[in-house]
Amino acid sequence: SLQLTWDQIARLSPIKLSRKPCAALTLAVGGDESEEFLRQMNDYASHVNAGTITVAGANHLTALGPYNDPKSALYKVLTRAR
Repeated sequence: SLQLTWDQIARLSPIKLSRKPCAALTLAVGGDESEEFLRQMNDYASHVNAGTITVAGANHLTALGPYNDPKSALYKVLTRAR
């Protein structure tokens, strides 16, 4: 466990950073994540004006699994091969 204090968490949170990405950003999230995890991802996506993609049946450890499958939506988004 990281054992961060609430102050450290607030200070290090990506949503608190003043700099936003300078390139197009797409966030991938697993469909099996908790409501709180999904809420935080959506808040961050709104904050940085990012697109999102949900990977069904996945969580934050497995959501990027289909990135190398040319038939997957994630692959198409990441390679812009639509």
